[in-house]
Amino acid sequence: MPATLVIIVKVYDSGPSRSFVDNDMKVIPISVALLVFLILSCTTKVEWQEVKIKLPFEHPTEIASLYERSGERSLAARQSAEAGSYAVVSELLAEGRPDFKDSVDRRKVVTSHRWIDADSLILQKAAEHELVMFNEDHNQPHARLMLLDLLPDLRDLGYEYLALEALGNIPGRYAYDSLIYERGYPIVHSGIYTREATFSMLVREASKLGFTIIGYDQGSGVDREITGAQNIIEQITQESVIPKTIVLCGWDHIREGPTHSYWEYALAERLRQKTGLDPLTIASTTFVNSGDKAKNHPLVNLMPRQERLALLDRSVDTTYSEQDHPYYDLEVFQPRLDVLLPWSQYEQICLPHSAMPDSLTAKAMLYVYGKTDDVSNAVPIYRTSVTGDNTCYPRLMPDQQVLVTDGTLSVLRVDD
Repeated sequence: MPATLVIIVKVYDSGPSRSFVDNDMKVIPISVALLVFLILSCTTKVEWQEVKIKLPFEHPTEIASLYERSGERSLAARQSAEAGSYAVVSELLAEGRPDFKDSVDRRKVVTSHRWIDADSLILQKAAEHELVMFNEDHNQPHARLMLLDLLPDLRDLGYEYLALEALGNIPGRYAYDSLIYERGYPIVHSGIYTREATFSMLVREASKLGFTIIGYDQGSGVDREITGAQNIIEQITQESVIPKTIVLCGWDHIREGPTHSYWEYALAERLRQKTGLDPLTIASTTFVNSGDKAKNHPLVNLMPRQERLALLDRSVDTTYSEQDHPYYDLEVFQPRLDVLLPWSQYEQICLPHSAMPDSLTAKAMLYVYGKTDDVSNAVPIYRTSVTGDNTCYPRLMPDQQVLVTDGTLSVLRVDD
């Protein structure tokens, strides 16, 4: 294997331009950096260790081929998120929406409301509640990234438990991955949606902050909502006291009041009925910027800036909703996904293809793990396909492990 230089790239917030930097992080002109690269490529080594593992993740080309044959858009979106192809996720979900045709002048709505920072509003309201519930589109990470950002402040507000619909039963092992807190990260068998990298980051942050992480989802139909609520209550109740708890679940499970569906009452209302507590319900699946204005809700296209926002009524303390009798307490406007993804905030490491084993095929993927992760079954904190002359990835933590695999050959190294 030829000796090769690993390039470290610093990404600045001021724009998309990049600068090469040396080990002391001093900016070097790009022409000088290229010269240094040519000189040092003969002396600097990248060491790989072959490991015998096989991961259950698909390459983007395989996902695209399956979608072309099956037309299963939701499956393709979930698999694309797992593969780190977030732009594809946005395109797939926008493709499935009809163009908005709206005769209502939405500018009048904006006139009677005001845009405010959603995160600040959520924390203000969360301080007045014991139970906070977030919904999510399982195929997109917007809500996970929002909760990831809010977790430290919610911990400071006294929240102790994080209940996740996405944690599934593990047959023959342990229900709801009860070892997830002790381990500090999800494994591939923890659930389906927890296999996505930002979900892995959310679990890791919650564990680091001292949250007790629990699963609860079980059954179907009416029984699912009743049993889910009971499972949460049984796991969090301490001497007849309900500690402050966060719930992350899909779409309509946070509806309050009658659902006017076969559910009768959703999880949020079942929890209210069983505990007497009024949950703070936060929806963020309706007003999402897909990147395609024709597919966006018209109000999304009027957002004054690409941040998480809410439309607060100027006369009453409520956020805008499409329903006359809103099911939720707060509705969040989500910006484009590329604005929310955290990767560009970190120092970038770029590996030339010559730094990787020659026998790797074109369908290779790169995964980033924590220092102590068992890479044979841990869910990574970043993943991308190996493409172009260089494959770049963020340095998310000290001594992170980097795995490159094509499904047959897998090699591992540590970024020290």
